Amino acid sequence: MSALKQYKMLDNEAQSLYLELEGIDSKYSSGQNKDINSKTEDTIESDAHKLILIETAHLISTYLQDTRFLEGVKNKKDSFEEFINAIEKLVTIPGHDKNFLINYRGYPTGTKTPAQTDYIIKFGNLTVDSTSAAAIFSRTGVSMVHLQGRLYKAFKVFSDNGISTLCLKIPENQSDITREKNEYLRTSLNIISHYNNSLKSGTPIIFERNGTKVFLPLALDEQGAADINLTLVAGLNNLKPQSVKSLVHQVSTWLQKPENDNYVSVYDAVSSIKSLGNKLIMPEIEINNIKWLSLDKNHKIVSKKQARISRIAAQQFKDSPQKAALAIQTVYGDDYNKINSSSLGDRIKSASELLNNANTDSDNQDIEKEILSNIHGRFHEINDEVFDDLIIKEEVLAIRSDQKETIVGKIHSKMHKIINFHKNRADVNKKIKNITDKNIHFNAQDYKSIAKTFDISVKNAEYLINLLKACFDDQGYFLRKVFEKHIPVFIKFEEKIFKFMWYYLKQTPRQNDRIAFLNSLQLLIVKMKNPQTAIDLLLTDIMNDPGRVDLSDRNALMLGNLLLRTYNKEINVDIEVTPEEVLLVKNGLNKDAAKAMADKIDLEQDRFLEKTRAIHTRLMEAVALQDSENIMDARFLLYLERELFIFLSLTGGKTARSVLQSAVKRYGNPESEIYFLQNNNGHIGALIQHLTIAVRGLERLGNHQDPAIFDTLKQNEKRFLSMCSEPGCTNKLQRLIHWSDKAVKNIN
Repeated sequence: MSALKQYKMLDNEAQSLYLELEGIDSKYSSGQNKDINSKTEDTIESDAHKLILIETAHLISTYLQDTRFLEGVKNKKDSFEEFINAIEKLVTIPGHDKNFLINYRGYPTGTKTPAQTDYIIKFGNLTVDSTSAAAIFSRTGVSMVHLQGRLYKAFKVFSDNGISTLCLKIPENQSDITREKNEYLRTSLNIISHYNNSLKSGTPIIFERNGTKVFLPLALDEQGAADINLTLVAGLNNLKPQSVKSLVHQVSTWLQKPENDNYVSVYDAVSSIKSLGNKLIMPEIEINNIKWLSLDKNHKIVSKKQARISRIAAQQFKDSPQKAALAIQTVYGDDYNKINSSSLGDRIKSASELLNNANTDSDNQDIEKEILSNIHGRFHEINDEVFDDLIIKEEVLAIRSDQKETIVGKIHSKMHKIINFHKNRADVNKKIKNITDKNIHFNAQDYKSIAKTFDISVKNAEYLINLLKACFDDQGYFLRKVFEKHIPVFIKFEEKIFKFMWYYLKQTPRQNDRIAFLNSLQLLIVKMKNPQTAIDLLLTDIMNDPGRVDLSDRNALMLGNLLLRTYNKEINVDIEVTPEEVLLVKNGLNKDAAKAMADKIDLEQDRFLEKTRAIHTRLMEAVALQDSENIMDARFLLYLERELFIFLSLTGGKTARSVLQSAVKRYGNPESEIYFLQNNNGHIGALIQHLTIAVRGLERLGNHQDPAIFDTLKQNEKRFLSMCSEPGCTNKLQRLIHWSDKAVKNIN
């Protein structure tokens, strides 16, 4: 859908924002930390979509409290019509998976949001939390305090109502939105809006349906506790209490059989089993169905072990759905690379409580193993420095912060072992990263830790460390020939060795060492059996702190451009940039690795776009200031963005194409700010050459919509020609037009 069509579908508030975004020119003001690339088309469309998510969350929250006291909400009829309008907008968002999710997370990052109101909204590849919402409002350049306030209030309402997860089912197409389904949704929202009062008073829910007053007793689950989702089923299907009781008993008995043990609750089974679901009207909105906390981005089926652990968590923390959510997040969360020591302490405590409760389960060993193995694997993703703040004395965990220690509590003995292992591993990693320091010495415990991490013998661990040490002289300089001599040994541990080499390359301060090291790594790369793991490491590192630009980002992208190809002509040649000819590679592309990286970028679209904006912002600053003393000068940053364009050209994907589109539009417009910065004299040819890379990249990924972009570029040829003053600039412009014409021909 075009940005203009999307704009027409937004409500009045979002419309005004959208007009603001489209009307603002990306002007650069020296001395301001301004996001230069924040107004590109991909960001505008993404922000517009996210505003719909924010508005939908706000509207849902109005049904969880007394709407008479809500700012911005009229009567229930008006509120419901707005709700349906929001759903109609959600349907138009491309690539959605039909599930609008609001999940409790409990560890805010980048804002002062309290942990108890830290939620994340997910819809397809779109995510919104307090931090990303603040960035959206900051980018608009207009006052959006009321929307920011609505999101905060919505999250507080979810917290006050003990919401751990909420799922709104969104139709796939507009044609699936029918009057009958809307009435079912209206009934569900009516039930939800009265549920808490009925729960507190112990009385039936009373509401009107088609002019008739309905008395709906709360439905009870297999434990005899009130269940909002079963109550919704009862209300939608006019089930009497005895019928609900019979249904719950039958399904609960059926769940006792081992082969049926992959559902997290009776309601989950009722909604998932077709023979039941087809006979019943199922709610389009679910509250605290913990299934949605167990699923990751890549899997939509809950395993039996996940289901059992979810049931244990739900039962253990039945009075606090948010604590149940934290317990499940502790075992299955995919965010350990982002958490700090305080959040880790909370998860360790939650894991210990879960393990203690699992002792009462008949399948104790299987459950315990599932919990411990998942946590152990995820602890590998935690930054080493986080473990420095963990202190354990007599199995009591404390967190050190600002020279103070905060007691977390007693932890499970097996969690104690896992923490000790990872603290030792973190210490060893620090030694390996500083292996060039001759004062660093490895002891027997270090070699045991390395052996376990690398899955090798202690003897081989010691041998491997000695080989690594031999690759550096007494002054810490890299000995390239020695490294290349030992590649046959290193390749046996390709993943672990590459990780170490990458971290060393990141921190080495000497440019000559960096270049030699980078080119030596090529010889390791060509022998790697599983390059995808290495690319994933590099991409994860690039996106780890997306608002920051590091020297290592360029090396990461260069190595990524090597790893994405099965054949590298330049493998035995020392290079500092990826050759442009790489854009011709098709048969020599590692298609599996490219697709995996495209999927990862699309899943983490927000973080990746933030990174691209950060790079371009630094480039604009460097061109404006021309600080030759700064190692990240304009030349370096231009090459960095160039490597990014090539990387995206090879991976492909929705986000990649969007970034390249924006680049061609931005650099293809001779009126763009970068061409008029104070110190840009003599750099027009370099920027035209830069634009050529983006054009060739878009040719690889383009579709029928893109020739118009190239046509506009060709119309600007004369204007660019008038700007060319340095030698060779005209030839570069002719070459640009050649590739632009070729792109139009190939796409058509």
